Amino acid sequence: MMTASRSCFFLALALCLSSGVALAADERMAGSKPKIEAPLEEVETKAAPVKKETKVVKKAPEVLGPAKPGKKEPETKAEAKVEPKEDIKTADAKSDAVKEDEPKLETPATPVKAPVINTPRPRTGQTMDRAAMESLGPLTNPLKGGLGNDMWAGSARSVVQEFVPQLPTGDTFYPAQLLARRVLLSNGDVTMMRNDKSGADEQDLFTQRLEKLLEIGAYDDAVKLYTLIEGEPGHDRLARAGVMALLHGGFPAQACLEARAAHKDTTTQSENDIFWSQINAICMFVQAQSVRAVKDAGFTKEDLAAFDKAAATEIQGSKLLTMLVHRTDYRYSIGSPDDITELSNLERAVFKGMGRFDYSRLKIKKMYAVPATTLMTMAGDPNMPANLRLVVNIEAASRGLIDTDGLAALYMTLSENAPATSLTGRYAAISKATATKAEKAAIVAAVLETRPEGRSNQLPSHLLPFTPMIAESSPAGLSPAALETGLYAILQAGIIPSERWVAAWLSAESGDSKKTRDQVLLYLANLVPENLPTNSVGFADDQVKPIFTPPEGLESLRIWAVFDGLGRTEQLKNLVDPAFYEKHVDLTLTTDYVMPSDSLLEKLRDAAQNGRLGETALLASVALNSGYPDKIHPGVVKEVLKSLETVGLKEEARHMALGVVMGLKQ
Repeated sequence: MMTASRSCFFLALALCLSSGVALAADERMAGSKPKIEAPLEEVETKAAPVKKETKVVKKAPEVLGPAKPGKKEPETKAEAKVEPKEDIKTADAKSDAVKEDEPKLETPATPVKAPVINTPRPRTGQTMDRAAMESLGPLTNPLKGGLGNDMWAGSARSVVQEFVPQLPTGDTFYPAQLLARRVLLSNGDVTMMRNDKSGADEQDLFTQRLEKLLEIGAYDDAVKLYTLIEGEPGHDRLARAGVMALLHGGFPAQACLEARAAHKDTTTQSENDIFWSQINAICMFVQAQSVRAVKDAGFTKEDLAAFDKAAATEIQGSKLLTMLVHRTDYRYSIGSPDDITELSNLERAVFKGMGRFDYSRLKIKKMYAVPATTLMTMAGDPNMPANLRLVVNIEAASRGLIDTDGLAALYMTLSENAPATSLTGRYAAISKATATKAEKAAIVAAVLETRPEGRSNQLPSHLLPFTPMIAESSPAGLSPAALETGLYAILQAGIIPSERWVAAWLSAESGDSKKTRDQVLLYLANLVPENLPTNSVGFADDQVKPIFTPPEGLESLRIWAVFDGLGRTEQLKNLVDPAFYEKHVDLTLTTDYVMPSDSLLEKLRDAAQNGRLGETALLASVALNSGYPDKIHPGVVKEVLKSLETVGLKEEARHMALGVVMGLKQ
């Protein structure tokens, strides 16, 4: 049996030969930054030190990983005990879905090329100081999404670590999910917390945040966060989450290097043993694939055959992964999103990270019903057909799971082979510095008349990358429908519409019976101190009054709660009896609302009143975790907006208010 260091050497050697990068056996990728879609804020990365040339010594392949002391490694699946776990399906659970003699895919595919490895920083052999690690986050600039280095000042560790796992999981509305991601990605000094909880080593805030990003499907965010740490992961739970992030991010070779460095000394028995057993087997397969891809490396046919034989092992707990390592051309065929949802977390990460999903049969009937992790697995897979990848990413953007910049970057990528009249082709044209004002105006007019297939009744999230140009363009000559689409695109992006857009909309002929609500939206859009009062909104009592008739209507209660939360009920003094609405809003109405606990709302009020900004943003996001605006109790809306305003997150409160009212239209 090969020792751990020799095993790690051969894995690093094989993977790096395929990428042209020579790595020592004891190196990992900490501090490096793989190429991913545009983040909320760019992370500064340090240049890797110059490495000495590694002398290649040819060795016969052996099974990765040392045997546990005093234990015989199982040779067959019958001898391997599958420990119970949360996220890894057993072979029995999979047997009904996939049979070994009836693979889901009949069409062979070209073997996936070995991934390119970024030059890693040398591992110091030490783990990072816990407080330093917990404070890390890619969002360091408050002007670019960060909540500030003092975001946790005065907060109790026990409260923060209790509620981070309760953040929204990718199925709430746009501004709420954006705020949740900012909480998870912001750089914040944890030494400013009240350390009222010691906890076990594996209960650190950094690991909690990383696991939450994986849970909501924010895989690129997870890679950005994990690669900030230097040294080895301090414990098994963090190492496991890091490997999953790298796999989901499309970096299987780097995930394998990380697994070797992070888990090489583990000898304790736990429910994670099967996870690491499966990872070791997958990494042997990656190694074999990488070695076969290397030309002129001096390996004989016998060497290659030995590598393939060692890689083609039985992977306990997963028939699909076993099939993958036995057939180099195997791909998992996707007919519907459910085929991805039913996979274990590791199976989903491996097949996506290695490019082994086949989407040729994929049909998506109800985009809104696709779970976030499944949606984001497809959204980040470059193997998806361009048309499907486009609508999947638009859906992800509408939920706040990816940024406008990330969606814009995808548009540019897909525009390379797209017609000039397509959505992505038009975005590429309007983004060119050489585009004239007239050309940009023509493109804006064209895109305002279109919607991607399957999204006809939803907000125009497909226009998010266009919104700066839409807001700057002239609305003259647009149809009422195009005016409405443009207005909602501007509002969804959180941009304050110009007076000419407001005037054009108010004067447009439209059969929309809900046009009065757009006047409320226009007023809310202008709720920033320097723009009050505004004369451009035309907030006339007789036009807006129908929204609040009858006064006990659910929609009117929600809109009144928005004004109350922002401290603007005086604007409704001729329309609403505040005492009457307070009475109704504070009651749990007979509907399907999901109410947060009184304890959560009390903690939210206390955090806001005492200026604990990060905690307020955290608890506000958790309070909105019940879903879309029509599922959120008006009283909760009021408390969330009031709390955000109190700690100075006024723009966030305004954007949240817009999101609530716009969400009622869907």
